[in-house]
Amino acid sequence: MNTNILQNIRLKKNQKKGFTLIELLVMLLVISIIVGIFTILFRRQPNSRQIKELATQNLKVFSESQGLEPIRCNDNDPDKNGYTNCTAKNQKTELLDLECTYKKQQPSCQVLEKKSE
Repeated sequence: MNTNILQNIRLKKNQKKGFTLIELLVMLLVISIIVGIFTILFRRQPNSRQIKELATQNLKVFSESQGLEPIRCNDNDPDKNGYTNCTAKNQKTELLDLECTYKKQQPSCQVLEKKSE
């Protein structure tokens, strides 16, 4: 009986501890999928500095083509439609509210309404 117990103890010591190759590959696959999803999610959302920078560039281009003086653009997109609010002056010194996109692929602005100074 003692020899049986000793043999069991020796067998347990000889068994290797750790993960099998399949288990490691499955873990690596799951981690890769999670990282990929988070990368896609965070890459699509520009930060406030990028929004302001790109919208201001688009405002300058639009203002030059329309004879306006660019004033400023906001650094956020509250309704998540790809546009942020900007302001420009026309030649009569009226303030104009505009919406300018902050996407490089589709630079555009549109006039919303006029405000008097």
